[in-house]
Amino acid sequence: MQMHANQLTVSPETVRTLVDRQFPEWRSLPVRSIAAQGTVNALFRIGDRFAARFPLESADVESTRRLLASEAEAARELAGRTRFPTPEPVALGEPGAGYQLPWSVQTWLLPGTVADDADPGESDEGLSAGSGSPSRDRNVIQRLVIRDHDGRRLIVHKTRTDFLVSGLDEPYVGPTPGLPPDRLLRLISREGGADLLMAYGTGRDTLLWDPQSGQVSQISGVPWHLHSVPDRDGPAALAGLHDGGLAVIWQQQGADWRPAAAMRVGPVHAVTALPSRHGSWRLATAGEDGIRLWEQPKGSRPTGDQIPARRPRVDRDVRAISLGSLVYGGEHAWALGTTEGVQLLRRADLRPIHQLGGRPPVYDIFPATPERNSDLLAVRTETAIEVWDIASNEITLTVPVDQRARACAVELRPDPPHHLTGGPALCVSTPQEGLRVHKLHPDTTVPECSFDLSSRITSLAPVPSEDRTLVAIGASRWVYVWNLDRDAATARLSTGTPAPVESLCTLNSPDGLLLAAASRDAIHVWHTADWRPVATITALDTKKLSYLTGKDGASLLASGDGHSIRIWDPWTGAPVHTLLTAASVYALAANGTDGTLAFGGPAGFAVVDFSALAP
Repeated sequence: MQMHANQLTVSPETVRTLVDRQFPEWRSLPVRSIAAQGTVNALFRIGDRFAARFPLESADVESTRRLLASEAEAARELAGRTRFPTPEPVALGEPGAGYQLPWSVQTWLLPGTVADDADPGESDEGLSAGSGSPSRDRNVIQRLVIRDHDGRRLIVHKTRTDFLVSGLDEPYVGPTPGLPPDRLLRLISREGGADLLMAYGTGRDTLLWDPQSGQVSQISGVPWHLHSVPDRDGPAALAGLHDGGLAVIWQQQGADWRPAAAMRVGPVHAVTALPSRHGSWRLATAGEDGIRLWEQPKGSRPTGDQIPARRPRVDRDVRAISLGSLVYGGEHAWALGTTEGVQLLRRADLRPIHQLGGRPPVYDIFPATPERNSDLLAVRTETAIEVWDIASNEITLTVPVDQRARACAVELRPDPPHHLTGGPALCVSTPQEGLRVHKLHPDTTVPECSFDLSSRITSLAPVPSEDRTLVAIGASRWVYVWNLDRDAATARLSTGTPAPVESLCTLNSPDGLLLAAASRDAIHVWHTADWRPVATITALDTKKLSYLTGKDGASLLASGDGHSIRIWDPWTGAPVHTLLTAASVYALAANGTDGTLAFGGPAGFAVVDFSALAP
């Protein structure tokens, strides 16, 4: 039964096609329709953990995308701030396969017990005893947990007529927000850990309450995506996006917030402030024309002028980015694997310098000789892993595989005790044959050696070592560190969950080499000296990991998921920075030790300088 004029029809076959094309990592997950009484969205399960929502009412594509992005932002802010689980955004899908609107994916919550008057569930009394909290107050219509400058947790109760504040850790005796009660509330997390409470109005301004001073300040307009600017060398700053595509940065001056920069970025899905550099404000935006970076010198008048910063000429679907030192024509280059093949970009200015042949789409790409500057590039497609000599544009090695294969490059020791001979080689895993090692000899498809592993391999990564050839093998529940020289496991590391390990990477630091592994719910970090656990980081649905060099050579860990890139301190697990991408992150790659990070996905490709970040 249709409830809307021009109501859209969404079939399971359409959803299957959209998921397979836009999120190939979910191709093995079943898609099934959900019977629901709602008339706004059609709902479909994707596997056991995700739900897709497809708007049924015909509407403008851009307005629908902005609505879904704002819903996702609100859901992210709500996540973890209540005593009950709430759906969390995972990804935004694009029109296609006969369906004409954007759509969204979120986590699926298992059904539980519905609260009623007879069994209302957990009360507020246990949370705030002795703190003056309004317990079981029917007038309370919104609650938010906020942290002050001393790290204390406060809970703000918004009633129909007033605001009340209580303490979760200790009784609160400070000021209450002098905010109009008809405003919606959101939080802005700042670099120092203290939050701002934002009164998100429907009028012409936005009010901000600082829990430390009790001051209420104002910024003009009601911007989207309002968030803190990571600028530790100056006063506090906020960035947001106004209707009409005007991105504004406000800087705190006393009790006021005044415009410090304004950039006309056009219609975009999301905007994120980057660490300032060389006396300039910097923003990243994601929109129809891909990911773009913007700069405006500090101290200039906020007129809306902007300088596009290092925008690459790649706005197609980027699935893979080379990690390591790739050299073409004497110049260091990024290699991008896209739905159209392999493209090389000069690292200095991100200009295209070469296009490889081959059969797209490309699912993985990496230098075939990881411990030296290389002109050999390994490319994984749906049917084979090919080693290309990029100077001659010729294939030197082909290993037939299927889409479930994984691969990495290693440098074998010259005279190992095992029968492997030294030199560069590829480790290739397939469900049928386990782990195989192929030397990079021309016209060779016979593996040098095979290792029979019972677990299905979901990720591979080399582990640098001076006296051994080690490779990290990700599987369900475990990470195996395998010594190829002796054909034996050096370590077996537990992730504590049956979910497969999706990504692996190593990080150099002054205190030793670290190994990081991302599974469904967390990132685990171990020290390779004795394989002791270093940190466990809660990070949902991480698709890719990479290392990063921050300020003063600090080692940082980068993770990419369905909507953002997050930077972590690998030793403590503390978050350092978040970059919103408004689309899935399929690829992450660091550029040596200069603090830049390349990332790619459905929105295209971009390089961001994180060298000013520090744990």
